[in-house]
Amino acid sequence: MSSRMKLTRTKILYLSLLTLFIMLLLLVSFTDYRIQKAITEKRFLVPTRYYSSSKKFRVGEIHKPSEVKNYFLENNYREREFASPLSDGDFSWGEKEQCETIFSSDVPVFRCVFFKNRQSKTLFLMAFNEWDQIISTLKSKELIKSPWAEGDAESFAQYLGDQPTQQTHTPLGDIPRYCLDAVIAIEDPHFLEHQGVSLKGLMRAFWANLRQVRWSQGGSTITQQLVKNYFLTPEKTISRKIKEIIMSLIFELRVSKDDILETYLNVIYLGQSGVFEVRGYASASEFYFQKKISKLDLGECSLLAAIVNSPGSYHPLLHPEKAISRRKRVLEKMIEHQMISQQEMEDAEKKPLPTQLKSSLAASAPYYVDAVNKKLVELGIKDRSGLHVYTALNPLAQKAAEKAVRDTLTRLETQNPKIKKIKEEQKLRLEA
Repeated sequence: MSSRMKLTRTKILYLSLLTLFIMLLLLVSFTDYRIQKAITEKRFLVPTRYYSSSKKFRVGEIHKPSEVKNYFLENNYREREFASPLSDGDFSWGEKEQCETIFSSDVPVFRCVFFKNRQSKTLFLMAFNEWDQIISTLKSKELIKSPWAEGDAESFAQYLGDQPTQQTHTPLGDIPRYCLDAVIAIEDPHFLEHQGVSLKGLMRAFWANLRQVRWSQGGSTITQQLVKNYFLTPEKTISRKIKEIIMSLIFELRVSKDDILETYLNVIYLGQSGVFEVRGYASASEFYFQKKISKLDLGECSLLAAIVNSPGSYHPLLHPEKAISRRKRVLEKMIEHQMISQQEMEDAEKKPLPTQLKSSLAASAPYYVDAVNKKLVELGIKDRSGLHVYTALNPLAQKAAEKAVRDTLTRLETQNPKIKKIKEEQKLRLEA
């Protein structure tokens, strides 16, 4: 073989390697561009929020102190000391002597409440007599008389594009440590160590798929799950898996671990409330436990981590035995990684499963939202992204109507067992 032929082959080899390197570089650069573009688009994809009519405390109405306090706490108001400055979303109570210095009334003032509306940023004051009746309401710093004090409107639905969703963003620091540990333990124990992809997990999944002669496991990390749900289709193919791995590696270079975990816990699918997807831990906490996420304990956090894998399979009301078994698995993984003690695990296992789901206005008023959207189109408003739409929906009237329907169905079910069977089948289809 002549030296010229050897030189030619060497050049061809170098050119081939250079071409391969350039193609790989272009692929990585294009993928990086797609990720940055997708992150930007998602960051600015603001949901459309729909609000009911605002709560009004009218002069002459009777409201027990516990009822008033619960209203503010359920709407995330912060309680402050009397006479301290109030910011938006704050409230405070005053007793008889404190209130009499502010209100002049023919009827003795027994107690008073101050609050600052979060949406209108208006200060309101309410005075009560000893029978818990509102005898006077004032508003603004000028203490102008008003026929009522107005609370916030209730957000009852939101849409991301055309997808009806229940989702409330919660900062990572506001999510209980138990919830963070539980989901990491069961979904991705080495989340803080890997760079987006777990080689051990991929090899384990590859071996399982090889034995079953089908693509049944993916060995996905939390980063991969986030990439798959945000940017890729759910199809199970080799090419999609390769894209997922490449994008996950780049994603970890662009986004911090805290941001990845926070985003994951705020967007992960955790169930279905009628036509509305329940996404994120904050919404799931309200849906399953009727609690703010900050109030969740180990038993509840481990149950949510169990549901993450398959909300239909581990639904605590529809499949309680499977839910308990999966929750136990989560707790065992937490023990394995020294996140909790044996005693904590035993206490969590004794925690009963939820027995009812939160009845949400969002789940009961989809046709109302459709009607509102048609009206917006008639008004020439086609792009609804980021809009706050205030409606005339009355939460109390809506809940009363729902109760009347439930009572009627219960009566009919008693009279005709077939109706109950049809209702259960419909519920299974919706919740699965």
